[in-house]
Amino acid sequence: MDLALALADSYDLTAALVQTGEAVRLAPQSGVAHFYRGRVLYDLNRTTEAQSEFETACRLAPLIPEPRYFLALIDKQQGKPQLAASLFEETVKLQPRNVMAWYMLGQSLEQESETAKALAAWRNAIAIDPNFTQALFSLARALRSTDQAESEQFMARYTAVQKERRILDRADSLANNGIEAESAHDWPEAIRQLKEAIATCGDCAAKADLHRKLGIIDCQSGDLDNGEKELLAAKALKPDDPVTQAALELVARARSQYSESAIGKAR
Repeated sequence: MDLALALADSYDLTAALVQTGEAVRLAPQSGVAHFYRGRVLYDLNRTTEAQSEFETACRLAPLIPEPRYFLALIDKQQGKPQLAASLFEETVKLQPRNVMAWYMLGQSLEQESETAKALAAWRNAIAIDPNFTQALFSLARALRSTDQAESEQFMARYTAVQKERRILDRADSLANNGIEAESAHDWPEAIRQLKEAIATCGDCAAKADLHRKLGIIDCQSGDLDNGEKELLAAKALKPDDPVTQAALELVARARSQYSESAIGKAR
């Protein structure tokens, strides 16, 4: 498992999958092993297989919240908000301070027209993290037609947090939303937000950092080609950025290891 996690951190998801398979073979009753295999499959966009591993993890380790979170995320991305909400509710019961699960629960409930419950979920999110911008914005938007005064209060808090983070302009706001989506492992949404941020940015000072963030997210989602392209764009704009250079070295290492593995199989 440690080797699998190290390989995944180095963007070598194919090799990481092999090691999680070995972990499951050695400990077939380990819910943790099945969960991490599901994580790698999820990041490789092999959602059906990942879902099966998460379900096995839930059965073997019913008190671990993470498999339920990812199952809920899969349902949410597949347009099944009712199933997602049920699983997010189970997640927050097991992990009451999981701010992202509370936020996602609110989103799923809102899609089911359960507005009051959605508001309650978002209020729980900001009770845990008063600066959680996505929940603040969602509350401000949802309350606009029913409680204008409270809506304005939440929007004021949202704006204040944005000011504190120095991301008042649109591009930085989108980038911040992308990073929050990344923390939820919602790769499609994270990539969408970062691409929109880059388009909005134009030639702003943050352009290199935005390309770097998008490149890293692409790599984390298993897309090394686009990830490397974005990292090279960041390097062209900011040649001395050590974070970009380190990420490019990880990509090169992952490619080298993949090539060596392919040659070995050919032999």
